[in-house]
Amino acid sequence: HLPPFPSPAMSSAGLLTPNAIGRLCTGNYDESFRPVLQVRELKKFSGSSEKSDTAAVADRYRLSLSDGAHHIQAMLASQGTARLLELNIEIGSVVRLKDFIVNLVQNKKIVIILHFDSVATVPLIGTTSPYPG
Repeated sequence: HLPPFPSPAMSSAGLLTPNAIGRLCTGNYDESFRPVLQVRELKKFSGSSEKSDTAAVADRYRLSLSDGAHHIQAMLASQGTARLLELNIEIGSVVRLKDFIVNLVQNKKIVIILHFDSVATVPLIGTTSPYPG
């Protein structure tokens, strides 16, 4: 965690990658793109594999990620659940996406997070809206 800022909302905004959600939604990035985004929502749900009747039920996480101006829905890949718990990711956490896929699901862009790092936890930054498009 970073030391407290004199004015968290203003100083924290510099942590996030500007226009990251727009770039994710339009595909305007390459494999070196490692956006830093804030977790605005975090919801756990139980899922199970349909491949086997004996498959273990695994907890999965759905998130809303923000660049301070826009937000996008995301799903944490099953292998990321342990890391999420290990890093104590919560609403307000700032994360760097290191490996991800953007999929189109029911005409909405969804980020599938494969690997990430924790940067900080700060008060929510900005008032966000979905990316127009």
